Amino acid sequence: MNKYFLFFIFYFFTLNVNANNEAINIVTYGESSVKEQYIKALKAISLYKFNDIDLNKNKIEGSQGVYIAIGSKALTHLIDLKLKAPILTVFVKRNAFFHIIKSTEHEQLASGELANLNNIGAIYSDPPINKQLHLINEMFGKSASIGVITSPISSYIKKELSLMARSQNLSIKFVDYDPNDNINKTINSIKEQSVLLAVPDSLVWNSATLKNIVLSTYRNEQPIIGFSRSLVKAGSIATYYSNLDHIVLETIDRLKLMHEEPSINSRSSSKYNSLVTNDNVIRNFNLKQPEQLGL
Repeated sequence: MNKYFLFFIFYFFTLNVNANNEAINIVTYGESSVKEQYIKALKAISLYKFNDIDLNKNKIEGSQGVYIAIGSKALTHLIDLKLKAPILTVFVKRNAFFHIIKSTEHEQLASGELANLNNIGAIYSDPPINKQLHLINEMFGKSASIGVITSPISSYIKKELSLMARSQNLSIKFVDYDPNDNINKTINSIKEQSVLLAVPDSLVWNSATLKNIVLSTYRNEQPIIGFSRSLVKAGSIATYYSNLDHIVLETIDRLKLMHEEPSINSRSSSKYNSLVTNDNVIRNFNLKQPEQLGL
């Protein structure tokens, strides 16, 4: 196994022995190979006791221990049960998590309730924004300007992204995309920016638009920083990503923190990740390879 295996061993021996008395309920909605591998890896390195709950087969009664919701469907079900126990969501996109939480808050407000969802945390499957921006800073310099295309799915991220870019002395320009418009028109409105930062958004990045975006940005000599390995393969230059090992490590971190500080349940991407690049595209843009920059 890769170098993260050493972290597994470390965490196995550093987790508080009191964890043996903690019930961790792993909640799924259906089965998949990724879910099975995730559960197996957690059981192999953790001192916690695990209960497997498949919502297709079982009902949840009561509110005991900690719940790990695998995917957005499992999270939605747990929210409907109005559990007060800590919930950690994994294998969920930032967009999906945001809209689930906001929708729940609106529904409960409409029914005269004030939603309190602070017990719900998440490990986003998206790459960490701060590391994507750091990658841009290192590859394009502090004078780099960033273009970002958003739609109603991802527009909520503008404020956070702007603050993070400012903290790294990067300028950023947003353009809103209407699926009824021509994507090339949208791309050309930010063609003066040094680099296009792709944020996960199925209205912007899909099979109908991807080829046009890649070709247009290539003509504009504007590299793309992607958000997934598949997008890097399709023509963006690089991205950080978290694999199964990374997510398991982050889960152990969060469980340990929740045990020590029950009131803390953060929502963020995994701090464990790897960098993937498209070396051919990087060469075509006459850029230095990330490893040459110490990344």
